[in-house]
Amino acid sequence: MHYSCMSYTTITISTDVHAMFKGLKHPGESFSAVILRHTHPPAETCGELLERLEALPPPEINPDQLRKFRAQRGRRSRRPRR
Repeated sequence: MHYSCMSYTTITISTDVHAMFKGLKHPGESFSAVILRHTHPPAETCGELLERLEALPPPEINPDQLRKFRAQRGRRSRRPRR
């Protein structure tokens, strides 16, 4: 959302970064909103960090990688022991 009374600063970014941000934008969303959505100030306490981590959605899982991982379970490493 942009208002004429809002202050702004011009920044220079590479075309690759611009393309990345453009791909992250939702319809009608500003680049500022995209940046705010994807960046967070550092946590000041361990409790604050834990709250942020618990609020994150679960990671996306690649089914092919999961199958490979499960197929390797229980196998011994072929590396020599020290």
